[in-house]
Amino acid sequence: MNVARLRKLRGWSQIDLAEAAGTTQPTVSRVEKGEEGVTLKVLRPIAEALEVPLYMLFLDDASEAEIELIQAYRSLPADRRAGWHDMLAVVLGRSETEDQ
Repeated sequence: MNVARLRKLRGWSQIDLAEAAGTTQPTVSRVEKGEEGVTLKVLRPIAEALEVPLYMLFLDDASEAEIELIQAYRSLPADRRAGWHDMLAVVLGRSETEDQ
């Protein structure tokens, strides 16, 4: 699980995350250890508190830069996201006609 890394990126303790997610510190600890019996009912509020999609909790190989880029992208209004799409097309060497 990627929860501890995401939590630490925010500078939060387990207690901080527990409070933000409406759960307890022992529950956060169990999630971070990957213990069995952790349900989506527990994981959804944790993902919401961390402001990441649920699947990000399971990506152990996501770099800090990837996580920060996703968080930055999600915080943008739609018109600014379109600018990022254009920039990505340039970086990947795609022409505008290929994307349409």
